[in-house]
Amino acid sequence: MILLGSALAASLSGVVREVDGGALEGVVVTAYDERLAYASTLTDEEGQWSLEGLPAGRYRVRAVALGQPYADRFIPGVWDFCTAEVLPLSEDEELAGLDFALPPAGSLTGVVVDALGQPLADVELSCEGADGRTGLIQRGAESDEQGAFTCVGLDASAQGSLYAVSAELPGWPDQYLGGVYRDSDGVEEVQVQLEQVTDIGDFVLMDGIQVSGTVLSDGVPVQGAFVHVYSYGQVEDTVSDPQGAYAVDGLPSGDIVAWASLDGYGLTYHPDNGVPKTVLAVEEGEHAQGVDILLPVEAALTGRIH
Repeated sequence: MILLGSALAASLSGVVREVDGGALEGVVVTAYDERLAYASTLTDEEGQWSLEGLPAGRYRVRAVALGQPYADRFIPGVWDFCTAEVLPLSEDEELAGLDFALPPAGSLTGVVVDALGQPLADVELSCEGADGRTGLIQRGAESDEQGAFTCVGLDASAQGSLYAVSAELPGWPDQYLGGVYRDSDGVEEVQVQLEQVTDIGDFVLMDGIQVSGTVLSDGVPVQGAFVHVYSYGQVEDTVSDPQGAYAVDGLPSGDIVAWASLDGYGLTYHPDNGVPKTVLAVEEGEHAQGVDILLPVEAALTGRIH
């Protein structure tokens, strides 16, 4: 629990249940004061929660069932902070009976595959609300050995709400459903309904691009240089091998910038600039080879102060 301030005897307590009355364990209950400082706790196996040692103030209380198929709610059963009931709490007061009934939420399911249709395991999925009702909602999931995933706990209006789905996996560029790399590029949004499972089918991950080259200094390979390659808001890092070679993959297609650094050498952008002057356009699925970086030996200035 995160305490708000001085340890006084004032407290808030209640129970979190399903709409049909079943107790909900492991729900995060948070009390926010008027400055948005907060204290949090978890419900026990009987759905009970208690926040003790709170300073006097005016509070709004929220329940979030992370990883469970229930929608978030503020007391008295509303979805947003502004319409939540404000609960005055004086010193030494014990305000009990603050109960929640969390409604069933929507779910979003699918299968993550590569361009050849093979399932991809251990992909980190994020389902992010994309309209006014759900804009602050984000739920995660991880794909299994068959590539399957399910995001639960997605709130929605009575007419349904929109969600964007993104994926992260080492060796692949971060990307959104719909074949785009940024949420400003026309993400395919999915309609989610309360108490329903929305199946998006296959989420096909784009391969992105590869970039490789050699780090050299006066024609000699440089081992151990730290190499960074940027493309479209993402950066991949690596270290040059004994032959000075480096390679990165899993970057978005687009304009790339590569640079390298190592103690004793000047920080250099491809091919031999002290500032990023050279930009290379690399198309989806391409391998940009020969992106060499020529490191100069670091200059030293010596002198004497009289």
